[in-house]
Amino acid sequence: MLIVAAALVALARPMVAWLTGALVSLGMIVGFLLSRTAGLPDGYYEPEWEAPYGSVSLVVEGLFVLAFLAWLGRPTTGAEPRPPYTAGRTRTAYGQGMPKR
Repeated sequence: MLIVAAALVALARPMVAWLTGALVSLGMIVGFLLSRTAGLPDGYYEPEWEAPYGSVSLVVEGLFVLAFLAWLGRPTTGAEPRPPYTAGRTRTAYGQGMPKR
């Protein structure tokens, strides 16, 4: 995940880094849930209560997946936002403000 973090910072088009991080995070979530419910071959055995690192990890992994989905849903048109309406100006068909006469 450190390589994914470095790629997110360094790459101009970080889609591969986001996708890799999301797949790793989803794999960790599924593995954790399987090991605590159905079990895995040579699976996890917990003789005593342990620190809640697994639960905290689930939260962090889930936040990464949510961040990926938010990044994926962002607008990519590259269009400039329109300037806010200012008093004394009217909008034309092209969105340019012109002074009133």
